[in-house]
Amino acid sequence: MPIQLIKVCLEKPKTCSAKLTVPRFYLPPASCLGDVLRLAGREAHHAVHVLRVKCTEPVVVLDGAGHEFLCEVADASREAVTLHVKQKNFV
Repeated sequence: MPIQLIKVCLEKPKTCSAKLTVPRFYLPPASCLGDVLRLAGREAHHAVHVLRVKCTEPVVVLDGAGHEFLCEVADASREAVTLHVKQKNFV
């Protein structure tokens, strides 16, 4: 039995090309009032250059006051990422 366990552990893991998590970002409550949100500065840099978000991808924005905004990327550039709010939740 231990030999089978070792054999299973040594098998190459299957890779998955799909994203398994939705990126999450913080914006202050005053910036989360409309149906269009904008990531700028460090948040935009992280979204575009580190996470490589693309148009139409889903993202989540948290405002630190208990609100969660499920958004879709409308535009992603070096300076800013524009998001369209699809759903608002209180968590």
